[in-house]
Amino acid sequence: MDEVIVNIMETLLRQLVADNLTSYYEDPKKRAHIVDKIIHEMRSTSPPSKFLHQNRKKGIWKEAGVHVIRKKIVQKFRDFHKAKARKVNRNSDLVTNASKTCKQALKNNEGSLCLRKNDILLGRGSSKHFGNIMLRHLVTQNLTAYYNEPCKQALLISEMMGVIKSLNPPGRFMSQNKNTGVWEEVGDITSQKKLAQAFRDCRNAAIRKSNAQQCP
Repeated sequence: MDEVIVNIMETLLRQLVADNLTSYYEDPKKRAHIVDKIIHEMRSTSPPSKFLHQNRKKGIWKEAGVHVIRKKIVQKFRDFHKAKARKVNRNSDLVTNASKTCKQALKNNEGSLCLRKNDILLGRGSSKHFGNIMLRHLVTQNLTAYYNEPCKQALLISEMMGVIKSLNPPGRFMSQNKNTGVWEEVGDITSQKKLAQAFRDCRNAAIRKSNAQQCP
């Protein structure tokens, strides 16, 4: 089996399951139809995708039957549903922590802006804030596009700033005044520099990870 092809097919299956996750759990009566639709879409690729399983004794790969394929897809839906539930719980904890940070800021300094969950905090010790975690995910998703087309980097950063500002509540780039402890919103130039630095940090982390995996 070609490992690359297997990974591509597995990625396609995960994407189809993710796309249909809401519908699958909203209407249990349509689950069988959704599963069959995914099987049809997989088999409609060029070349057609096959669901294979390996005989443990002989080591031979054979095409699985429809019953086995359906069980595989149903399990994928369960895995995605559990993963989504865990993510919701983690996000809930992060929002709670952000709220505590906000209350503490107001307690310490009446002039301090109340931090929102989608705010991007500048400076050390802010990596666990919800907005900063969201920013890292956003940067990771756009990393390839950012470095593949250097002439469009400024445009991509501008678009990302628009996305952050359009969140509910709107995200802001915030910096804490070292002298007063007051949280203040920074300007667009500083925000753009923060985003550019986030892309550099993400690329450097990816390079370090790749080098570590190549080490014997």
